[in-house]
Amino acid sequence: MTPTLQLLQKCELPSGTWLVVNPPVDWVQAGLFDGSAQYFADEWFIAQANAGCEFGLLPSVDASVARVLLFLPKAKPRFAQLLATLTSQFTASTELWVVGENNGGIKSASKPLAEYFGQVSKVGNAKRCGLLQCAELRQSPEGSVTEEVNWQTFQDWQLASLPGLF
Repeated sequence: MTPTLQLLQKCELPSGTWLVVNPPVDWVQAGLFDGSAQYFADEWFIAQANAGCEFGLLPSVDASVARVLLFLPKAKPRFAQLLATLTSQFTASTELWVVGENNGGIKSASKPLAEYFGQVSKVGNAKRCGLLQCAELRQSPEGSVTEEVNWQTFQDWQLASLPGLF
């Protein structure tokens, strides 16, 4: 089981409706959420391996979702894109929880999160990982640039590349 999932098992996550974005492939083993959680993955093999997981390039947040758990991507431009996409769909009371490894950028994630949220708190730390809770959504920062998906056509295929990935 990945270190981030081990950290999440040790933390007491609040009940309610969750959207889990980009979980690791072994997330089912953790048994963290009941059947009310929604799942989104931008990696095809993770979505196919786990029943009920939505696959796509950018997640959509249902109005009934109270909290979003984002597994921190390694690419900072992808994190910026996900952060802008998610917060643009949040209500004022929606919370964002971000989990990631220390060597994956969780220690520096507080700075971009503070541009979107009035409260960013570290609520968990174990296995060289961290868990951040973000509340009090502000409006999107002025001048923030959301990198869009780059679409290319190759023969009969339509390909997409995400920021920070190649």
